[in-house]
Amino acid sequence: MRRLMPASPAPRTRSPAAADGTGPRDRSPWRRLRAFVGLILAFVAFAATVEAAEAGSRTIRFTLDPGDSYDFTLPYVDLPVRVDVAMSADGPEGATSMLMTALLTQSSRSLEMSWLASDSDARPTFGNTRWGNREIARIIGPDGRRPYAVMSTGPRRLGGIRIAQPATNRATGHYFVTLSY
Repeated sequence: MRRLMPASPAPRTRSPAAADGTGPRDRSPWRRLRAFVGLILAFVAFAATVEAAEAGSRTIRFTLDPGDSYDFTLPYVDLPVRVDVAMSADGPEGATSMLMTALLTQSSRSLEMSWLASDSDARPTFGNTRWGNREIARIIGPDGRRPYAVMSTGPRRLGGIRIAQPATNRATGHYFVTLSY
């Protein structure tokens, strides 16, 4: 029987690139310094991003008469912003208090806005301005048909939101809007 002998490994040689200090085995202090500076720059960029997207909230209070509207802008683009709208009204039908809410985001590149929302009667809505939608959510009156207030996309500026009180609503509305981001 013939015995098979294992092949001997090839002798190790250094490549010319590694011999002059520019190859993958380079352990010079300059390479370490470059890596350290790159790491620091990446950390600073990450910290700036986290700081810009720091959690917070803002409250806006206003009063609308029938037919009036109030415009505001989202505090951030490319990040989701929750908008809660509480409305209390004193009108001919009596005092009432209702809520609508939405989670919105707007692209800084295309200026399109997308949302998930809930009307005051808990009806879920969703949309995108690309589809031609403008109405985000509604506060429905006690009769179940007539809207007391409508949240919609506002002017074409970046992040514009409009809260409008239709002229058919005969009550003065007091609004508390909370933006959570």
